[in-house]
Amino acid sequence: MTCATQDLVPQEKTIMMGTALWGWGVDQKTAHAMLDGFALAGGKWIDAAVNYPINGNAQDFGRANEIITSWLKGNPNSGMKVFCKIGAVDNSGEDRSNLGSAAIRTTTDILRGNFSEALKGIGIHWDNRDDIFAIQETVSAMEALHNEGYLIGFSGVRRPDRYAEASPDLARHWWIQIKENASTKAARQHYFPHFPDARYIAYSVNMGGVKMDHRKSEKSSLALRNISEPEIASRLRAFLTDKHTFNPCPRTMNELAILMIFMNRALAGLITGPRTAEQLCETLAFWQQLNEDAVGEKLHQNKSLKALMALSDS
Repeated sequence: MTCATQDLVPQEKTIMMGTALWGWGVDQKTAHAMLDGFALAGGKWIDAAVNYPINGNAQDFGRANEIITSWLKGNPNSGMKVFCKIGAVDNSGEDRSNLGSAAIRTTTDILRGNFSEALKGIGIHWDNRDDIFAIQETVSAMEALHNEGYLIGFSGVRRPDRYAEASPDLARHWWIQIKENASTKAARQHYFPHFPDARYIAYSVNMGGVKMDHRKSEKSSLALRNISEPEIASRLRAFLTDKHTFNPCPRTMNELAILMIFMNRALAGLITGPRTAEQLCETLAFWQQLNEDAVGEKLHQNKSLKALMALSDS
């Protein structure tokens, strides 16, 4: 896959290739083609998890990482980096995990064997525990990885206060993945009081594949998970159909979602989860336009965009 773009690595915000649907809604051929295009466009980060895809089919457990591993072996000089979330013991979507220090070390060693030098970050994937001593053990294991040079992060932690208590010195080093889009910022509000200086990376930015056509695509994440689109979708469609003077101006719901993440100064980047090579090209091309010199500040001064951001806060 080749996208008509230049180097897309942003100066301040990170774009990561999401793999949550790989091996489920995205087959290996398509995934490899998207990684080819992502690498050619200057993309550097793959977001992964040991239990992707989370489709309840035990035979698919870890399939996404197998797809990533096979691409990395075929592209040893790509410079691609992998941030992999660990802890889940199956791909059922249920709260079953092993976050003990031995499990964290063993899983990291296995991932290092699979991804080799491309493994650059480790994250905790879901932690609903209250036990302060168990949480301290987990955080201590993550701190050891941080001291070895790995980026560290988490997603789906119920007690961020206890993570903060376990190691105050780590507070600004966490990469925290949050579900954030025009319809919700609840996850960031949950974490921010305890980690105001952490790096927040948004996922599900396009609300599961909401389109200009209100009918759900059979291939969208909304359809796969059998969930309804959020109420704000109709107002966002109306915004897109209005005439605007700012540039670059989004043409699709996906581009509008990317713009809103870019405009949000509290967010350090996003995880994109395209289903096709064409969707990836659209995302990368628009991301490049947003990261051109002086574009960002002009957008922040635009009145209609300020109104758009206020809409997402209402």
